[in-house]
Amino acid sequence: MIFSDREIGFENLVSRRSKEMELEVAISLLKMKKKDEACFELLALDGRILPPPHPYFTVHHVAKKFIELAKETRTTVVGIVKRAHTRYLSTLAGKETPVNDKVIMSWILNPGEYVSLGKLLNIIPSYVRYLAENKEEERYVKTLKKHPELGEVEVLFYKPKTPTLYRQATKVELLNYGKLDTDALISYLSSSTSPNGVPFFIDQVDEYVRFEAKALGIVQQIIEAELAKLRGVEGFIFSGYTNPQKAYLFRPPEA
Repeated sequence: MIFSDREIGFENLVSRRSKEMELEVAISLLKMKKKDEACFELLALDGRILPPPHPYFTVHHVAKKFIELAKETRTTVVGIVKRAHTRYLSTLAGKETPVNDKVIMSWILNPGEYVSLGKLLNIIPSYVRYLAENKEEERYVKTLKKHPELGEVEVLFYKPKTPTLYRQATKVELLNYGKLDTDALISYLSSSTSPNGVPFFIDQVDEYVRFEAKALGIVQQIIEAELAKLRGVEGFIFSGYTNPQKAYLFRPPEA
């Protein structure tokens, strides 16, 4: 259970725990490969390979173990990043760019083209100098100094060959321990990208694990009933919606 009086803080905690769990699953797969119980060359993640450092989580320790296993088993890892908020191109422009990297790459790349911005170990230390608010990235610098292997992640953008809804570039993070041909790998990702702007297998996973908002209403009703049994009216009070006006968003459909 997570307690937070800030919505953004709560969302960040949940996001980082989610990434930690994803990396733990990836570690289990790599352990299977190490024991010859599984055979694969490429492991794809939905989102960044490494989440931003956070003082209350040890995600980077899990990430370190994940990277060590990927390297040991010579497995190439890609992270498909849907929302790219970074402005790494500031390091090339010499000042903080007015828009994020995805906007710029969507504008300059032609369908079928891709570009590499380099590895995080080289990007981040220069990047922090161009940001007005850079506490998160400063933590990244400290983390990279302690664990330089985390900086081996390469950052790329490609414009899909196939038409997408908004003709946007797709951000990819790459750990190429399997020594796969980068041109061939990006070409595969590009040609298999769906109209949503991500490779089709990411769409498939999203469809499989999608959690409908209506299900939250069912969970809330269960918690409400259990607390009411345990604490009576007091339990009912503390399990209610803080904003009942929006309760309709989460109520399950009528039978």
